[in-house]
Amino acid sequence: MKKERFYLVLMLLFLTLSCSSENSRKEFIRNILLKDNEIFLLRDKKKAEAKFIKMSENPYYFMRGSLALFMADQLDGKDIVIPETAFLEKAPSLMLIGDPHMENIGTILKNGNITVDFNDFDSSNYGPLISDLRRFAVSLYIAASMMELNENETKEIVSAFIRSWIKSTENSNNIEPYSIVVKDKEKEAYEEGAEKKELKKYTYINNGYRKLLFGKISDKEILRLQSDEKFILKDISEKLKIYGNIKSSGRIIGKGVSSIPLKRYLILTEGPSISQDDDIIFDVKEVRDGISFNYQKPFYKNRFKTNGERLEFFQKTLLGLSKSSFPQSICYDSLCYKIQQFTYYEQGIDFIDGSLPDKAWNYTTLKQYAEFAGNLMCNMEKRGESITGEKGEDIVKKMASGNEEKLENEITEFAILYGYQTIEDYELFNEIIEEQGPLLGWNYNNGDHL
Repeated sequence: MKKERFYLVLMLLFLTLSCSSENSRKEFIRNILLKDNEIFLLRDKKKAEAKFIKMSENPYYFMRGSLALFMADQLDGKDIVIPETAFLEKAPSLMLIGDPHMENIGTILKNGNITVDFNDFDSSNYGPLISDLRRFAVSLYIAASMMELNENETKEIVSAFIRSWIKSTENSNNIEPYSIVVKDKEKEAYEEGAEKKELKKYTYINNGYRKLLFGKISDKEILRLQSDEKFILKDISEKLKIYGNIKSSGRIIGKGVSSIPLKRYLILTEGPSISQDDDIIFDVKEVRDGISFNYQKPFYKNRFKTNGERLEFFQKTLLGLSKSSFPQSICYDSLCYKIQQFTYYEQGIDFIDGSLPDKAWNYTTLKQYAEFAGNLMCNMEKRGESITGEKGEDIVKKMASGNEEKLENEITEFAILYGYQTIEDYELFNEIIEEQGPLLGWNYNNGDHL
């Protein structure tokens, strides 16, 4: 009887501790996400709410919208186990993509040619290489989990990514041929870009004059400008006049997650001739601070005058673009904007279709894509440099040399543990929404803004 009572007490203690730990983790998640989205909550609660609602749709969208949580957990996760890393000292602060994941790869116009590479540098920053590797590996784990692949298949996909990265430290062109998914997207982008599908889809001609279409268009929505937005866009439009007279402009709501609350606009300008067929659409998007490793103060603050300058430098350096190419940036009233051409030559590769994995994905295509991404990431990091000027190529070689098996095992272990944790956090996040509403219980008067 005493023994039974003893085990009962132990069980109750375990359940109490588990509940306490879960509540602590929920509060940690809530606090990090409120802090990360504070500017949007203060500026436009509806847009912040829309972001949180989209994050609640599936684990992949939650992962996309919770980079701040990932960074905060890197060295000292709250109520979770983070595997130790042996590579922080071997990886000085190199130029990082910042938020590499499966849907941040796509076709791009690179010095006049179509190629496939990472395409989102809004969170680019200086930091240890291990951060980029971990982030992409976790995205693969979550993708494999949503596809219901088994444990061995999931592990092999993550391992394939890091093995490809390691191999690419010595051989830049080790992936041949491309993955099937990449080949299909490249073909689609070339065909649709050549026929200027962006003009056919997002504009119309009325009395011989081309204008933007407003309303819901596929997975995007174009809204008419508010009076304050017209004022903000005046300076931006002046900068774009070198390409042609401004014809029309509007605010665009895209299919992203973190970008939902950002100020983002489409500006239609005349093309180089009087023909309506060579008009140009520009994408003008607000740029926020990049989130640093372990959620510390960004290293770049003392190096670049503005966020726009930081993003231009990172994107052009890591992609190997000419200085005169896009993106360009402009800052107005304490906000910076990235300006680049809106063209169907540039298209992202999607994992999610609706709220479920796209039918193109299976074990084989995901593994091919993982290998391809490992090669892309390594080549990109080779083009960069550390904050002290050390060449990226030297840093990646030094990190991988003699540590191949150790690095593969460490990244794979992290992806499995933290990927599983991310899915758990997604469930906790939905509990927060259910309990406190789609603004996560945010209340300015209760000090949530501090």
